[in-house]
Order: sequence, then C-alpha cells, then structure tokens
Amino acid sequence: MFQYGYSVGKTKGKNNIIYPSIDFGLKTMENLSISSKLYGASFGGEFVHVIGSGLQYFYGNKDTLNFVSCFQRVDLKAGRDYKLSTITMDIRKLFNLSFLQFRIGIGSNFYKKRLFDSTLIQFITSRDQINFIGVDAIMPSRILNFGIDVYITSNGILSSLFIQKEFL
Repeated sequence: MFQYGYSVGKTKGKNNIIYPSIDFGLKTMENLSISSKLYGASFGGEFVHVIGSGLQYFYGNKDTLNFVSCFQRVDLKAGRDYKLSTITMDIRKLFNLSFLQFRIGIGSNFYKKRLFDSTLIQFITSRDQINFIGVDAIMPSRILNFGIDVYITSNGILSSLFIQKEFL
C-alpha cells in the first residue's frame, strides 16, 4: 500500500501548519501489517525530515477483523536545532458500510522534544503525552482509495486528506 496526502494542524492561537504525508504499508499476515514513512519538506527555509515505522494488528471475530491496534514510532528532525521523537498507540473499531470504511477510537502520543533556545543559548528537552480521539474514513474505488483522517486533542485538531493505492 502506498498513501500520499496532506495534513493540516490547527492549534489554539497559532497558524495552521500544512505538510505532506507519505506512508508505505505491507500486509505480512491476515491480521498484521507493517508501515513506514520517509519524507522531507521545507517550511520557510527550514528543511524537515521525517522517518518512522509501525505495526497494525487486526482482531475480532473469526470471520471479521473489526478492531485494530496500532503502534508507531516517528522521528522528525529540522536542522540541528529541533528534534521530535514520538511513540503513538491507539485502538479503533472498524465499521464497513456499503461504500465506506469508517474507524473510530482513542489513543495516546508520547513525545520527547529537543530544541535550541537562543535566549538561553542551550538545548531544552521536554517530554509529554497527548491523548486523542481518532476518526478516519476511506472510500474505496477500483484503482485508488480516498480518505480523511482526524485526530482531536485538547490542544487542537490534526486532519489529513489522502489518496491510497493498494498493491496485490
């Protein structure tokens, strides 16, 4: 599976952040997939590099795998002055409608951020956790799948529009 899209981050009192989102996935067994992301972007002269990987485990009744648990590790680096490492875990319930696959669930993102503070002339490291409600929908078609993904937190909303191509 190959997925390409754009994500928009909307936080309280700040400008929206728009960035590309590129993911690759491989279904290794009936109920297990591995995923990865690797891309770069430029924001106002700063270059950002993102690399990550994860696992998705599907489970449920014998004939329907209607729950999915995800574990993902992602690192983001922007020059020498900023580094963000995250571990995200979530669980979602799948609903298959005639024209749409819909998922809803909860999760948590644990992160460690390191940035250079020019006023103190030193690096500052912080750790925190963000809990979220996740909702996504995928509309399959013959060639491409079209989707939307939304994460709702107490700090804001992150949404993504994407196009997905499945292989095999």
